[in-house]
Amino acid sequence: MRRRTKQACATAQPAWGGSNHLACLLLNSAIGIDVTHIPDRSGAQAMQDTLAGRIDYQCPSAPVALPQIEAKAVRALAILSRSPLAQHAGPAVRTRAGAGEL
Repeated sequence: MRRRTKQACATAQPAWGGSNHLACLLLNSAIGIDVTHIPDRSGAQAMQDTLAGRIDYQCPSAPVALPQIEAKAVRALAILSRSPLAQHAGPAVRTRAGAGEL
């Protein structure tokens, strides 16, 4: 992320006010970064934008994220749920409980 350079990061969400969007707002607030929100048509389209480098990060749902995490096409920073999906994402990915409850 671009925290050190003070540039705004870009994130894409398929539904403003949806759970993915709210998760990103929570993350942005917790780490204190400026973000440009880019609307996308779907979670899959947002993932394509992430893979292509058009956005910096996103907070996708598990069905969109897990195939890309398992393929090592993207790196998961945290799982924003109480249940550990880490068996799919890998041991280095913490749940929000393990990360100190964002």
